[in-house]
Amino acid sequence: MLLSTNKIALLVIFICAFGGVFVFGKLPLWIAVTALLLPFLSFDFDRLKPLLEVLSDFVTHGSLWDLFDAIKYADASAWFRFGPFVEYFRDLEVAQLSNFLLGNGAGTSTAYFGEKYILHIDPEWFGADGKPNMDLPFFPAFLYDYGVLATLVLLYFIWRLMKNIKGIILLIPLALFVFFNSNFNTSIFWFLIYSLLVINVLENKEFSIETN
Repeated sequence: MLLSTNKIALLVIFICAFGGVFVFGKLPLWIAVTALLLPFLSFDFDRLKPLLEVLSDFVTHGSLWDLFDAIKYADASAWFRFGPFVEYFRDLEVAQLSNFLLGNGAGTSTAYFGEKYILHIDPEWFGADGKPNMDLPFFPAFLYDYGVLATLVLLYFIWRLMKNIKGIILLIPLALFVFFNSNFNTSIFWFLIYSLLVINVLENKEFSIETN
């Protein structure tokens, strides 16, 4: 009997996790790698078929923007992780420069992106007033609401928390995952901030004990 795609993925993850321990002897690292791969266990690999078709068309004839727009229709769920962020910069006009720097106001991104992508949202995303609402992740929702200046300040604060932590190479993709999957006022975003603060406190405490 042939193994299902998810069972094959589980087998690959098992080999990577425990094989890596024997080869490299770094259990914490491979636990982290395994955790990053776990979401693929529930991934529907049939969703890759339309994406592969889009890539095939792009290789034969097509521009980069054609590929970008085609992904929106091939797999909207994946596209909305990064697409609105790219389009926000692509559609930016000089007249909008002040709003780009200082923001448009808290919560305004919900209605703005709801109107912009009204053809791609589910009926339950419409508010009581009949207007579409779309809650996008930190990029680009926070950027649209509060502007690039406030965004850079927040990113600098997060970087200061991350830069001295051991194993930062694993934290950077984790932070990017959070930025493109959750907004500022969500539990997962603040879990990242809280975790970075706790790690800093523990590592500083460990350092002070070693020096004494």
